[in-house]
Amino acid sequence: MIRMSINTEVRPADTEGIARAAELLRQGELVALPTETVYGIGVAVGKAASPDVLFDIKKRDHGKPVAWLVGDVDDLSRYGRAVPDFACALARTFWPGPLTLIVKASDAVPP
Repeated sequence: MIRMSINTEVRPADTEGIARAAELLRQGELVALPTETVYGIGVAVGKAASPDVLFDIKKRDHGKPVAWLVGDVDDLSRYGRAVPDFACALARTFWPGPLTLIVKASDAVPP
């Protein structure tokens, strides 16, 4: 048997921290990103000089894919290829929130 619990506590947003992270991303810097399960390290595509910094700091094989976080359903269609209708419906229903969708990358995603 597996026992699971969900933390439904609502915490106020750290608006100062969010603003600082957004500014660092705009400058092409790395930031730590909290998710529902772990902290991730990320860069803004198109702002960082190269995604290599992400692979290097994580000591990650450059051939291994990384998670791609998007802002909304429109971004899912922009950065995903042949995104199924049900995936868009799930995103509209549950985003923002703890829903991960795995789709094929479009040509808008850098190699």
